[in-house]
Amino acid sequence: MRRLHIKLAFPYNWYNYRKIKVYDNEGYLISKIGNCEQKIIDISMKSEYVILKMDYFKSKIKLPQDKDDIYLISYLDFRDSFPVKYFDLFKRKCLTGRIVNNESFEDFNLDFYENASKQMKKSKPNLPNLLLGTLISLALIFFGTLQQQNKDDNALVIFIGVASLASLLLIYKQRKKLLNYDYKSRVIATGIAFLLAIFLLKGLNFYLLSIILIFSLVFLYFALKKVEV
Repeated sequence: MRRLHIKLAFPYNWYNYRKIKVYDNEGYLISKIGNCEQKIIDISMKSEYVILKMDYFKSKIKLPQDKDDIYLISYLDFRDSFPVKYFDLFKRKCLTGRIVNNESFEDFNLDFYENASKQMKKSKPNLPNLLLGTLISLALIFFGTLQQQNKDDNALVIFIGVASLASLLLIYKQRKKLLNYDYKSRVIATGIAFLLAIFLLKGLNFYLLSIILIFSLVFLYFALKKVEV
């Protein structure tokens, strides 16, 4: 017999009261393990792999054949950024694992997720574009307040202006630790909101409307442009 050392860690208290099932390559249930638990399981010398299952999650982990003590860490493989992490949780192989040495096995804990997040690409925000977006937001708030026609539409324009301003200021504040995906998704959403607000601005001078539209398109262009990291 060989010994399979297995350790499990879930982040954010997800599935805190659930257990994953461990099957051998013949389909027999050989153990169950919960969050932040560690177990030693006797497995057959002929076992080629184990299967980790919980609900719709399922992964097959190949086992080395030249070792009597095998160390397996099990975790959730997802991109830790909003909202993409919730989409990643629908992947069947989001619950996965890998074979490590004894030292890495002993060091494995919830810090694993923090370290993985640090290795993800950080953004390099386009500060001039953030400034342009701030000016557009202020213009929307100003002209939305100034216009008296279609007050319902103008209220929405003011809301978009305030929300966009708050989002851009938050991006600037978090610029040194913001992940690239988060940065791009936020500025693209802000640019689309600018275009929506322009169509709601009725009664505004054509030239002023054209200037805001051009600036909004420029902002959206640089938002869509590849960001160097």
